[in-house]
Amino acid sequence: MPQIEKYKVLEISDEQVLETEQLGTKEKFWVSIDVDGEEQDWLFKKPRKNTGEHWAEKVAAEVAALLDIPHAHIELAQFRDTKGSCSKSFINQEKHPELIHGNEILAGRVLGYDKHKKYGQSDHTYANIRKAVLETGSESESNRGLKHLAVYIMLDGLIGNTDRHHENWALLKWNDKQKQSHHVMAPTFDHASSLGRELLDERRELLLDENRVEGYINKGKGAIFANVEDDNGLNPFGLVEFAYEQHPDIFKLWINKTHNIGLESFKQILNRIPDSYISELERTFAVRVLEINLNRLKELVV
Repeated sequence: MPQIEKYKVLEISDEQVLETEQLGTKEKFWVSIDVDGEEQDWLFKKPRKNTGEHWAEKVAAEVAALLDIPHAHIELAQFRDTKGSCSKSFINQEKHPELIHGNEILAGRVLGYDKHKKYGQSDHTYANIRKAVLETGSESESNRGLKHLAVYIMLDGLIGNTDRHHENWALLKWNDKQKQSHHVMAPTFDHASSLGRELLDERRELLLDENRVEGYINKGKGAIFANVEDDNGLNPFGLVEFAYEQHPDIFKLWINKTHNIGLESFKQILNRIPDSYISELERTFAVRVLEINLNRLKELVV
């Protein structure tokens, strides 16, 4: 049986560290990495204790690649004695010099929107996000943005990503030679809160043995709300169902792509994570999450 090629691990030295990133709660910082003679900026992220946030980031990126979803390039990494992940900057200084996060966009489009309230921000609704995207950029740019929004929601539903708060999506803005502004949806990024990455193996084993993985998935609360009056955001897959019911034509194109994906593709992705970054129970549980949600997506469009 041929040996499985594992994903590479970027070795980060002290000399490569550039600056500390302020957004978010996890320890992270920018580093400079030489790739084929070109210096590139990457964001190193340290996973929180007893979590698999580093491998979850990598798996989510590979699942996105499998479905041709624009995404941040992720590699596993190690800094000193810390295992983590690295996200390559997608800011093209020649074309896309400015990244505008969702909270800034919504604050300019939704009356009274509090851009500083990340958690429990019930104004961060599906309707308000669509409104903000529609009102930013040209008609063609806005329509393209809505398509990307749909596929990011679908990806979240597939991997069980509960952290799509208003700083975890963004638009890229640049000016052309005529000084006119253009906007495109940034590649999807920051998927560490997915695939059961926060569970301990003892809990994973119990949920698998008792066939309660789907129940675990359904309990997850996301950061996008259905209504401003709601106490909690929609479950990631519940958001897929909610948004699909309202705009089926936009979602069908992306969901139909999942019909060509088999479970073996997900197993291959998980098996390529080095053993020092993930346990066998973490692999098995993540594959089960993907299997359940993949089947649900396929059943949504028949």
